[in-house]
Amino acid sequence: MPIRYRRLIITLKYLIYLLQLDDDRLARAALKDSVHLWILGKPGWISDIIHVLKSLPFELPPLNFNTLMPHEVQMMIDAVDAGSERHLHQSLEQSPKMYLLVGRREQLKRGGPPKIKGLYFRKYLEIDDNEHRKALTRLILSDHKLAIERLR
Repeated sequence: MPIRYRRLIITLKYLIYLLQLDDDRLARAALKDSVHLWILGKPGWISDIIHVLKSLPFELPPLNFNTLMPHEVQMMIDAVDAGSERHLHQSLEQSPKMYLLVGRREQLKRGGPPKIKGLYFRKYLEIDDNEHRKALTRLILSDHKLAIERLR
């Protein structure tokens, strides 16, 4: 998963933690202050989260920070996770360099028919030799010095 989405999910998980704290804890008081700053239109942690959520390349349901509950944040985490998977899949499908991965089906560990997965640990990443693994990854991702890339 791209770092942009991982960082957002970690931040939202921390928000769940803060929402579950008792009101007498300092971290909970800091969260309330950040929400108050957001209401006043001032910059703060909550406004940063809202800015990041709005800048994502896919649509998300809005969060109301005045009456926010942990289960609503968890639903946002699930939406970010699903949206990042869709966005990655679309990027793979539209990239002229990723033709070796387009439509590639992976055999899932739990059995069943192979499925198209954007975020999946590929078998070639298990190669023990570091240089061989890098070379094969560069070939698959079109990050090599062969003529097709040099002349692109």
